[in-house]
Amino acid sequence: MDWDVATRILSKEEIDLKRFDINTAEETPMPAEMNFNTPEGKYMLKHLSFTETSFKNIPKENLPEGFDVKQVIESGKNPGVNTKSMHAMGYTEKGVKVAIIDTPILPEHSGIKSSLKGYEVMNIAIINDNDADFHGQAVADILCGDESGVAPDSDLVYFAENSSKDRLQALKRIIEINKNSTPEEKIKILSISWDFDEDKHEYGYYSDLLKQLANDGIFISTVGFSMQDESVNGVKINYGSLYKKDAAGNPDDFSNYTGDSCFGDSTNALLIPAGDRTVASARDVNQYRHDSQGSTSWTVPALSGFYACALQCAKENGVELTPEKFYTLALETGVEIKNNNEHCGKAINAQALCEKIIELGKKEHSFGL
Repeated sequence: MDWDVATRILSKEEIDLKRFDINTAEETPMPAEMNFNTPEGKYMLKHLSFTETSFKNIPKENLPEGFDVKQVIESGKNPGVNTKSMHAMGYTEKGVKVAIIDTPILPEHSGIKSSLKGYEVMNIAIINDNDADFHGQAVADILCGDESGVAPDSDLVYFAENSSKDRLQALKRIIEINKNSTPEEKIKILSISWDFDEDKHEYGYYSDLLKQLANDGIFISTVGFSMQDESVNGVKINYGSLYKKDAAGNPDDFSNYTGDSCFGDSTNALLIPAGDRTVASARDVNQYRHDSQGSTSWTVPALSGFYACALQCAKENGVELTPEKFYTLALETGVEIKNNNEHCGKAINAQALCEKIIELGKKEHSFGL
């Protein structure tokens, strides 16, 4: 079941049938009679994707006390988990080239146009003349958006796709680009918020291409079976999603988060922000929307951004950073998150991670004297 426009308050059972957010039409306010100040309304509000326009007709008494749509949207632009403090230290992914393979976007969107260094549309996406899509626009913004990005100073090469054949074509293009690039110009990080099913005949071809990229030193952040296939690339990061308890709460307050592990058990899960994120719209080059739930797809570009900033920090401080070392340090400096008193994993702490890398750099240099 899918709702393109939220026109009534849905029951908990209806909402739970939908895996991710319930959408609102970005340019159309919801009907005034919708009451979010009820148990059902509050539950729906925590599963809604909306813009500032969405609540234009809703009277104040039909909203929970303290709910401020502008505050929620602004808070959601901050990646949280001390990312802004990491940026203040100077680590914003300068000099690291990243790639995303996802659905077509608005390359001229104000949030990403300063980072976007290349935009290639794959064959079938061209044939179908696809409009910009919410999914690709969101992952690009989460990785390198000026306002919402984990790594806002990245050099992004984006590959727009519309099929499994497009995805394979994009992987081959990255291999070709890196083959003809200097070490400094190579794509070093790849964000893929999708996967091939393990039983599809293309999976073997897909995993072979991933192996080639990994062997070339590319850090690959992805989802699904390829996260569990030990033959694909070296380190398997067991990660999960962070969700805010209060959408407008301090995004750097770790007590405001709950989470779950996406792959494997929670013992060594690295938790990455997913829910209550404000991302670029695929409808308007200056518009943003708030996604209350988000999904695993939103964690993939964020993880890519954290790795890229850590890579910049390591390089500037004379530390050799591998994916394995990144995972170890991120868990070591992470903050434990509990859900109903049960361990969910460690939330990444961007500032503490970079401080640890700097500390390692000082120790390594002092031993070399």
